Amino acid sequence: MPLVMVKLGGSILTDKKHFSSNSSYADFLHYSQNFYHSHQAINSKAKEMRYLIQKYAYISFGIVHGVGPFGHFVVKKHREMPFGVSFAYGMERFLHEIVKKSFTQEGVSIRTVDPFSRIFHDRNQEYRYDEFLYEFGMSWKRKKTPITYGCRIISFSEEGEPDIIEGYKGKIGSRSGQKIYTTGKYKPLSGDLMCLWLAKEFNADKIIMATDVEGVVGEDGQIIRRITPYEETHLKKIGQAGVDVTGGMQNKVDILREAAKNGIEGNIVDGRVEGNIEKAMNGLEVGTLFSI
Repeated sequence: MPLVMVKLGGSILTDKKHFSSNSSYADFLHYSQNFYHSHQAINSKAKEMRYLIQKYAYISFGIVHGVGPFGHFVVKKHREMPFGVSFAYGMERFLHEIVKKSFTQEGVSIRTVDPFSRIFHDRNQEYRYDEFLYEFGMSWKRKKTPITYGCRIISFSEEGEPDIIEGYKGKIGSRSGQKIYTTGKYKPLSGDLMCLWLAKEFNADKIIMATDVEGVVGEDGQIIRRITPYEETHLKKIGQAGVDVTGGMQNKVDILREAAKNGIEGNIVDGRVEGNIEKAMNGLEVGTLFSI
């Protein structure tokens, strides 16, 4: 069965641009309280994805959503917030529960795959995500649409004395029969990178990243319609809108280049425009295509 990975950017689900490094914790709390009661953009994307999942029933979909200020701003400012990392994870999960509820209300049979408990960063600076991949595969086998989100993950060491560093420290149990210990370090994990892992593991046909821009902008200010894996591409240098701790547009370009090298097409499209995801699925010219 064909597989399409869809990344719903935090910039189209939330007001990510509203927050900068100078924004206050109080501003964020006020925004969060209002957001809980008013999140039309999420409802709109849930409705669009329900339409696509029903219309293209022969295609499996995997969904990753960004967390906007609920991740990026909180991670950037967490030292000024109560409970630090726990608060950051709680806010990421807060947004995810809203997304999950919107999809469920649209009748989409989804299954959350929580990255916080299934992806780790080891002492060798390598990711471990076997359980994460396994849960996605099981979701498709159960005829569910798996959904996950960008998150801050924990760094681990192997069995032995834990490093004593800020944050939670100590033994947390056993995985695969082996004791592991936290180092107390935490690392932001991009949902874009999760899309790449999943696409490569399950031989996806396409990765579509829905953002708040029309596509990749070149140095001449024009949208680059096609990028190949090995050609040199010069992007327009622009200021980052809002706080982003996972690399922004350059990170998306690098990840989709890597996907294309592995035979997986990619698109960056304006997700604010209904129908653009479907156009990308059908090979129509929209946004920027990363060709194989």
